[in-house]
Amino acid sequence: MDIPQKGSLKDLDFSNLLLKLHNQRSTGTIIIKGSSFTKSVYIKKGDVIFASSSLDDERLGEMLIKAGMITKDEYDLSVEILKKTGKKQGAILVELGFLTPKQLFEGLKFRIREIIYSIFPLRDADYEFLEGELPEDEVIGLRIDIKELISKGKKRIEGSHSEQEEPLNEEERQLKKKAEEFHLRLKEMSAADILQITEESSPEEIKRNYYRLAKEFHPDRAFNSKDRELKEMLTNIFDAITKAYDELNDENKRAEFLRRVAKPRQEEQQHDFSEQFRRGVEEFRKGNYWGAAEVFRWITRLDPRSIKAWSFLSHSLSNIPGRLKDAEAAILEAIKLDPFNADHYASLGHIYLKAGLRKRAKRQFDKALNIDSSNKEAIKGLEQIKNNGE
Repeated sequence: MDIPQKGSLKDLDFSNLLLKLHNQRSTGTIIIKGSSFTKSVYIKKGDVIFASSSLDDERLGEMLIKAGMITKDEYDLSVEILKKTGKKQGAILVELGFLTPKQLFEGLKFRIREIIYSIFPLRDADYEFLEGELPEDEVIGLRIDIKELISKGKKRIEGSHSEQEEPLNEEERQLKKKAEEFHLRLKEMSAADILQITEESSPEEIKRNYYRLAKEFHPDRAFNSKDRELKEMLTNIFDAITKAYDELNDENKRAEFLRRVAKPRQEEQQHDFSEQFRRGVEEFRKGNYWGAAEVFRWITRLDPRSIKAWSFLSHSLSNIPGRLKDAEAAILEAIKLDPFNADHYASLGHIYLKAGLRKRAKRQFDKALNIDSSNKEAIKGLEQIKNNGE
């Protein structure tokens, strides 16, 4: 090969190193070493397929927080489970319902890109290219276009000397966090998901949600911002919201949407558990929470897509000593099936409140109020936190 296998980034620009390896269709690992870190970039036939870093703030969980894909509370809970089980953090976040498998995949790609982008401006670091087969047990083959990385990496360097020197204010930071979270899920969301509606939503509710979201993500909110990325995300989100509204505001298209969701709902209703529900609710009202939990657990086994059953199961378990973890798991199932129901997040908040996890509880109450600003249980929960000194 016509480049030194070892050297300093002072002498060989990282972008040139990547480009030469790409042109030569090389396979191997680039090791970047600084005084306090080691970063590895894995190349297969000239393409970047993975990257890793020894820095704590470049681990997967921290990167997912940075991307706005998970909250600090969700991260903390996943770490607790990781320490007990030894499972991979990504798998835990999916099992808890905090991420879908597709979102985890996007998060992994985000982490890889961020690690690589951080290498471009480095000069006081050494590199070594170890040509040969890659460690399959450590590397996830994602294959990211190397020319795109080089182009955006150079822009990051340019930005660091111009606009990026002006930090975002608090309002812009909060807006960017929300926009990143929404934008990452945009490709997999239907028009109904974007407008946060169901087949039961009225035209008035569709209109209300559209105006609320359009106001929240309007590009004019970043009119004076120097952050081009924020402006671009807001434009994309606003366009998607407008397109979704145009689709669902059309009577014929809305009717088609209702027809599409009617079939699975009819299939769900083939099982009639009304008598069992009645018995479960009766046991709950009598204070027999064990009995109620048994009934609702039975229903969820036979009909795992029953949102109502998961919700009632969670309420029952939350009243049984030592079963808050199970109650949390049940309401998370309801959230996975019905992610825009404010009551579910309020219920999760009260579970965390019972467990003494006030910050986690507040986060869930805030989520509930973002969906429904008049949610009584969420308001009640926040008042409890306030009265207890939080």
